[in-house]
This record gives sequence, structure tokens and C-alpha cells, in this order.
Amino acid sequence: MQHPRTLSAAALAATLTACGGASSTGVYLDDDLSFELFSGKQDRLEAPYVAGTEVTLMVNAVDEDDADFSAWTVASSDPEVFEIVRVEAWPDDLDAEALARAPGEAMVEVYDDTGRLVHETPVTVALPDRVNVQPQVRSFVPDLDETMLFEAPQVLVHHPTTFEVQYWADGERLSGNGALTLHAPAELDLAVTQSDLTEAGEWLRLEAREPGDWTVDLEVGGEIVGSFEVVALEPSALAGVQVVVEDESEARSGQTLHAVALGLDAEGAPIYGLSPVWELGASELDGHGDVLAYEYDPEHLRPLNLAYGEHEAEAWIHGRTASVQSSADVGCASVASPVMKMSWLVGMLGLLGVRRREQVSLS
Repeated sequence: MQHPRTLSAAALAATLTACGGASSTGVYLDDDLSFELFSGKQDRLEAPYVAGTEVTLMVNAVDEDDADFSAWTVASSDPEVFEIVRVEAWPDDLDAEALARAPGEAMVEVYDDTGRLVHETPVTVALPDRVNVQPQVRSFVPDLDETMLFEAPQVLVHHPTTFEVQYWADGERLSGNGALTLHAPAELDLAVTQSDLTEAGEWLRLEAREPGDWTVDLEVGGEIVGSFEVVALEPSALAGVQVVVEDESEARSGQTLHAVALGLDAEGAPIYGLSPVWELGASELDGHGDVLAYEYDPEHLRPLNLAYGEHEAEAWIHGRTASVQSSADVGCASVASPVMKMSWLVGMLGLLGVRRREQVSLS
């Protein structure tokens, strides 16, 4: 949530966003780009938005007993920057499908059934000046070497690998998805995938059909804003494998931790997207993926082994049970949680009555 005055005023808009817009009429806005619970009854929009983002705005009543939005509406002060495409009003809900069209600022305005402006909040839209593309597997083990972030990642041919796409402008992270268009050689199979389980984001899923050094151009808002280089290798280039375990030193009993499998080339540089066989203790685990999720148990130290072809690696973890995931899958795996815990979370959201709207494709 931010306001029209060009990106140079984004700092002021961000301050307003953090504090939440004032609402003497007892309403506030949030959007479907975050999954923050219990943050108070104040505006909580995940702006600045990246140009091209489709977002659902939701108007909420501070006192739900007073809510009757049947004849209310939502508008934008500058549709060329931030367009309200469609408004859906019910007695208890008021939602607006919106499109962040171009860099700039606008006010989101809420009008009651008499046409009176009862609430407004600023929104900023920006075109990124920097795009980071990093292997999704990093989100599971933050201790992976930082130098992996900006080097051209290496993947194996015919091994799907997923990368998180992050948009930045003037040093500030931009929010949103649905904004990215890819331009790549025919030797790469590419898809942009999205998830809003914990935080709506954009992921690039890549599978190389041929070995080589490939470049993917990234288009946002009709402009090429960056490029992404990837090196595809034949399996024969694999010189070894490695298990990297999340730091257990401050873990609590029952906490979910992770281990990831990496390939290594002859110089020891990482290769992403492995699908090895995992073994915990003396038992082989079901599934093939590069991520292992386990429940930390300080009383149970067990060997963790993985094998990929002729290559093997071992580590030791404190845990009794574990499940195999793939960082290439955007969904439950993308939030670094075992399936059972995610099922619990989904159930809790239903009990809490948390509103999450499916995002609608806008033209």
C-alpha cells in the first residue's frame, strides 16, 4: 500500500504502509500476497508491487457485526498505475481484483453505499532495477554458501530445478507475481509457477534438454529487466555429492529441520536438482528429491546417507522420522514444511475463518 508521487516518494509510502492507514469508519485493507496472521486490524498491503502483478484487495470491517458491504465499491485514483479491474460485494465481504499496470503511485479508495469516500490508502507500483534468481533449495538450509547466490547455477540435463525470483527497486523488495515473461533458447523447458501458501511469490521451473551455457532474458512490464544464466551438465560431469544439514545448535525438540542434497563438479562447485536415494539409519526412505525434512529430537542421533549413481555421502542428524521432498515442487515443499504440518495449518485456517481468495487471471 503506497501513494502517487513517483518512486522517489516510496519511502514515505512505505512508512504509511507499515503504520497502516487510519480508518475512522472502521475498515481496513489487506491483499492476497501475504499470509501474515494476527497482525492487527490495520491496512496490510504487500506493496510496493512489481509492475504486472495481479492482486486481490480485501476490505475488512474492524467490527464484523457492523459490516454490510453489499453496495460498497473500491476505486483507484490513477487506473493507469493501479487499476481496479473488478469489484465483488457481499454483505460480509468486499473484494477488488486489481492490476499493477505501470510504475507510479495511486490511492486505493473505498466508498460506502452513499458514494462517500470512507477510507483510502496509498499504493506504489515499480519496475525492478534488479532481479535475483536463486535456487529454491536455498530456502531450506540458509547456511548454504552465499557465493552460490550470484554465480551461474549448474544443473543436470533432464533434471527439473526450481529457482525463486526476487524483484528489487532502489534497494527495496517488490511484491507480486504473474508479472514475469521468459525469453529462452529452445533447449530449455521453462515455466513460471506461483504459490501463495505462506507468501505469494514467483518461481522459475527449468529443465535443460541439452548441455550448454544458456541465457534466459526476464521481461517485466514489457521491458527486459535482467537475464539469468544457467549451465546444464551431463551426469558424467558429476564428481561427487554432498549433504548439507540445517544448523541444529539452537533447535527445539519437535522443530522441523532440513537437509539438502547437492551435486559437486570437479572443482567442488554445486550442481542443483539431484534426486538421490535417501537412507535414515538402516531404512531407505520413500520418494526421490533433493530435500529431507525431519523432526528434531536431541535424544536420537542417526546417520543420514544418500546415494546418486556411484556417488554417496553421509551426515548425522538428530531425528527419528523424516520425509523426502523436492525443491523443484512449488507448494508444500516451497514453504519448507512436512505435509502433515501443512495439513494441520490448512485445517487451522479453516477453523479461524481466514479468507483467502483464488487469484483470477486478468487481461
